[in-house]
Amino acid sequence: MSSQPAASTSAPSGPRQFRLYSHSNLFYWWPVWVVGYILGIITYFQGTYMVVFPGGKDAEPEGHRQWLVAGKKEENKEIKFQEDGKDKPQIREGILLKEGSKYHLAPVGKDGKPEGQPQVKLRVSRFGGMGVVFIFVLLYVIFVTNVPLRGMWSVLVMAVLPLLAIILWLAGMWETIFRALSLLDVRITMGGYFFLSTALLILWLIAFFGFDRQLYITFEPRQMRVCLEIGAGEKTYDTVGMTVEKQKSDFFRHTLLGFGAGDLIIKTSGAERHEFHLNNVLGVVKAMRLVEELQRTQQERPAGV
Repeated sequence: MSSQPAASTSAPSGPRQFRLYSHSNLFYWWPVWVVGYILGIITYFQGTYMVVFPGGKDAEPEGHRQWLVAGKKEENKEIKFQEDGKDKPQIREGILLKEGSKYHLAPVGKDGKPEGQPQVKLRVSRFGGMGVVFIFVLLYVIFVTNVPLRGMWSVLVMAVLPLLAIILWLAGMWETIFRALSLLDVRITMGGYFFLSTALLILWLIAFFGFDRQLYITFEPRQMRVCLEIGAGEKTYDTVGMTVEKQKSDFFRHTLLGFGAGDLIIKTSGAERHEFHLNNVLGVVKAMRLVEELQRTQQERPAGV
């Protein structure tokens, strides 16, 4: 009497469950705080400062490069710079305020009179172009995150920009443009860079790890759970006959700033059809592959497995 081994059946391998998150457009603002921190660090290590002094019709400051320095005080002793018994001028640069100008360099007491020696604290880069770079990055991010350039629009813009550059070069206008740009002088203090970058980074982290985690679709075999409103509950839908469509990509937003992000449209089938938009999904190509594998797996897997 012989016994035959029972035939074993294994369920097809595939993803059992995964979740896709929808992110806000604030995710694409990371270049602003990254560039802000970089420029702030450069400003710090340059070690240059800015002094703000009062102006006005009757209070125009005077700039001089040669000063007659009578001396300075060290440990309550006055030291004079002299040569042959006479005070000698020293070549120094400085700004001389008009007589009667208000004290403005810290520290200043409540009565408006100075307390101790003036302190210079505002760190500013000696290169005015650093502020221009920051402004250009900010304007680029604002434009890209608010003006969608999908599909052929992205291709058209990428084709027009080099063509426009060649036309300007043939017309000899690049020299004029660079000369005009060299006149731009935007100065931002180190504190300005760090404050703006830190505030934006905090908002970015709150949105990315907080609010964006409340907008998602969880895919499971034969069903999906949807939550596309912050604070709303989940709703379950059948995935049989479900279709997933990837919208045309925006090269400047999804590729350059989003590292391969994209927008998905998910449609259910049946008597009551629903359509869900999942925007700014990170790694959208991988997400599409996971959905396809799940659909293929649930078609091969017997019911109840």
